[in-house]
Amino acid sequence: MEHVVGIRRYPEVALRALLEERLPRGAALSGKITIRKEAHGYLWIETADAAQVLLLAQALADIMIETVQIRFLLGEIQAHCAVDDAERCAILLETVRQIWLAEGREGMERQKEIIARQIARCLLEEGPLLSLDGLLQFRMQPYLARWRAAMDEVIESRRLRREQQEFICLLRYFVEQKPPVEPVVFVTREAGEYLLQNAMGDRLAIMEDPSFWEEDSTPEERLLSWLVELAPGEIRLLGVEDAMLVQLIEHIFVGRVRR
Repeated sequence: MEHVVGIRRYPEVALRALLEERLPRGAALSGKITIRKEAHGYLWIETADAAQVLLLAQALADIMIETVQIRFLLGEIQAHCAVDDAERCAILLETVRQIWLAEGREGMERQKEIIARQIARCLLEEGPLLSLDGLLQFRMQPYLARWRAAMDEVIESRRLRREQQEFICLLRYFVEQKPPVEPVVFVTREAGEYLLQNAMGDRLAIMEDPSFWEEDSTPEERLLSWLVELAPGEIRLLGVEDAMLVQLIEHIFVGRVRR
């Protein structure tokens, strides 16, 4: 049986080299799967029987997941994000990592097996010509939807992290420019609320200021607001167990935090 397989949308993909890496050595050496010709981004491939078609389909499924998927995601990122090359690569790597971690090894193997069956069915039942990117575009919509969703989630996550970092830098600058209102502040926690005390053990009056008690504010938000307003020379965190909150305070009050 003869098959013509190619990737029209991504001519830069070295399909022959990728396929030769993945074909079972025994099948290639015995001539059961033979690449006869290469032209215009397509390969003319001959298989001895249906069993060899399945082996060919499995190799092509690997290429779909490991190469075509990356090309597809890169194209989507370029189309939807006006970012530089470094950020584009970071989004791509994080998206691929998220997709693969979400699926897990067993999930990835199961996904490859499903795609391999689709490819085999196309090769056996729908004629000799198969465009892998066409298969991706028209037969793998559920996968594309999941890949796009993962990409969108990564882009949004990176945007939020970038905005958070910019906000931290702004608060850090504000704190560094402000003279300390208290030389030392001790932070404890009682009944779900953070308490601030000075070196003498007195509760700080700022905690009673109604301007810091907005209706929807959280204890963590109030604590940060108090500390930024006080800009203490030293902060002793005695009752803060939230690791992310501790890290945030350390990033804003560089060199001032003790535990």
